Amino acid sequence: MSRIRKDRNLPAHIKAEKLPTGIYWDSSGKGRWYVFVEKENGKRGTKSVAGADATMADLYAIMEARTTGAARGTVAHVVARWQASPAWRKLSPRSQKDYAYTLAQAMAYQTAKGPLGGLVVDRLSPPVFARLRDKLAETTPAKANAWLRRLKSAFAWGIQDGCCTTNPCAGVSFAEELARDGMPELRVMRAIKRFASERSALPRDSKGHLAPYLAPFIEIAYQCRLRSVEALALTDASITADGILTVRTKGSRATVTRMNPALADAITTLQRHRAHVWTGRPVPLSPDARPLFVSERGTRLTRDGFSVAWQRMLREAVAAGVITQEQRFTAHGLKHRGITDSEDKRAGGHKSERMRQRYDHEVPVFDGPKAKGDPV
Repeated sequence: MSRIRKDRNLPAHIKAEKLPTGIYWDSSGKGRWYVFVEKENGKRGTKSVAGADATMADLYAIMEARTTGAARGTVAHVVARWQASPAWRKLSPRSQKDYAYTLAQAMAYQTAKGPLGGLVVDRLSPPVFARLRDKLAETTPAKANAWLRRLKSAFAWGIQDGCCTTNPCAGVSFAEELARDGMPELRVMRAIKRFASERSALPRDSKGHLAPYLAPFIEIAYQCRLRSVEALALTDASITADGILTVRTKGSRATVTRMNPALADAITTLQRHRAHVWTGRPVPLSPDARPLFVSERGTRLTRDGFSVAWQRMLREAVAAGVITQEQRFTAHGLKHRGITDSEDKRAGGHKSERMRQRYDHEVPVFDGPKAKGDPV
């Protein structure tokens, strides 16, 4: 059972030079395709994978399934091909991580015919995903929509790649999601800030200690009306004579928030923490190389690192009775709170009135109408 060559009595419809690597033909008369496998005793053996009537396409599908763990044309196969493509590598590392997590959840979903990942894409139809959407939307409409978006992208790529011919998510509408701004009540925000400040004063290795940058983050994100990624990007260069300069993402305008005692205290706390962590290290001369938010290792604080610390703070606050489970709020909710509490709603940097209104939760108060001629 040596490696296939043109003189090894190959089936007439198979060209030896085009065979996939790793598959072999048994020309002893058994008429089978086989691969080498490792037995339980550690020795090498063989395993039959196809008969003499297998086509070249069948052989490639078999070997690809052994490599990716998914049969050709299945949801898992299309996703695996996408994740190995140049198009996937162009995504940011964070997007790759988020997409992979969502797709893994979707592929593990149990249907009447088994996990979704094992089903052939071209045998699925929009009603299948509409039913899946409706089922998930009963409790988690955001998850239903995330699955649809990622699977739709995977199948669209698969059509271009040739590993599927249809996109069964195309035309399936998204579930209706309730607005979730995560905005805290002002008293809750202040209570959390006090809690974070008190816990940060505990010894670093003691139970209940919280990162020193959490309380300053709450103040800065609220007053400067920032997304978490915008706050974490602040450096010493962001501190100007006029106040804190914030360069915003998603096309919003840069703004400056005038300095006040609370902001100045937050900045001082961050710089003091950084100086402690950087003890014995060279300090960059350029202000834009000195991030305000640093991890305990002294590196720029990442979104993932911040997220872990933020969620831990909220869990500790609930356990301590500072807030209830229902009063938990998102870091992004601080921007909503800040814009709502601002007299000038343009402070959020939004270019459109539509986006300003989305972040402004203040209820307008108006006088009642008066017809002409009515007494004043």
